[in-house]
Amino acid sequence: MESPKVEKLYREIKQLINGKCKINIDTDCNENNGLTQGTFKSFNRHTQLFLQNRNTFDRLKGTIIGNQISVICEEDTANYEINWMVIRERCDNNIMKATTTVENRRLLCEVENTDTDAEKA
Repeated sequence: MESPKVEKLYREIKQLINGKCKINIDTDCNENNGLTQGTFKSFNRHTQLFLQNRNTFDRLKGTIIGNQISVICEEDTANYEINWMVIRERCDNNIMKATTTVENRRLLCEVENTDTDAEKA
């Protein structure tokens, strides 16, 4: 994902059962057995959660604690699929040491290049 920040994107589909579902981001974020437990919490900060109802206009509400998302639907009998997506800013050691980031691990969007096409012309 291209972004002016160094971010990670986690997304998937989950089934509501009686208007609720729980999501473990470390294990439910992909089809290949997910991440090692604790990875989501330790490598990221500044979380944003996005939920989408795929079937009706019933509203959804979600909260994240650690690596767990809890979702509830205003319709407590809902048994359909929802889309979920979490975007978090990376804060792992590789980003802290990267030459393309500045303080607080912010991505340097425009790195000075001394050999640009404009100079060659």
